[in-house]
Order: sequence, then structure tokens, then C-alpha cells
Amino acid sequence: RHGLTMSSDRRTRLERALAVYLVADPALSPRPLVEVVEAALAGGVTMVQLRAKTLTDREALRLATRLR
Repeated sequence: RHGLTMSSDRRTRLERALAVYLVADPALSPRPLVEVVEAALAGGVTMVQLRAKTLTDREALRLATRLR
């Protein structure tokens, strides 16, 4: 092994947190992104990454705040 190591407890917690990972992009969403993320969380998603390359910084921050 090279690089960083972590305890097995920390690794287990990380694996649980990343069990079902959603990359949410408003440019690709057929519905309002907040609705999509809420449904995904209700369905078992454990981590959400906001991918908002087409939004301005201000728009992305506003959306991220709503998703939080």
C-alpha cells in the first residue's frame, strides 16, 4: 500500500456514506433538481454531488443552499 491509510472504522463509515452516490446536474434533469434529489434521498441515496457547470457561481450557490 502507498499513500494514505485509514482505520477500519473510518473506512466502514466512509463506505456507508458513499453506498449510493448521486451526481446531480440541473442541465440533465427532466424535473426540478430539488425534486429529483429529494426523491433520490427517499429512495436510499446516501451522498449527493452537485454538478452545475452551466450555472453561474451565484446560481450554483443558491441551488446548493436549497439542496442542503
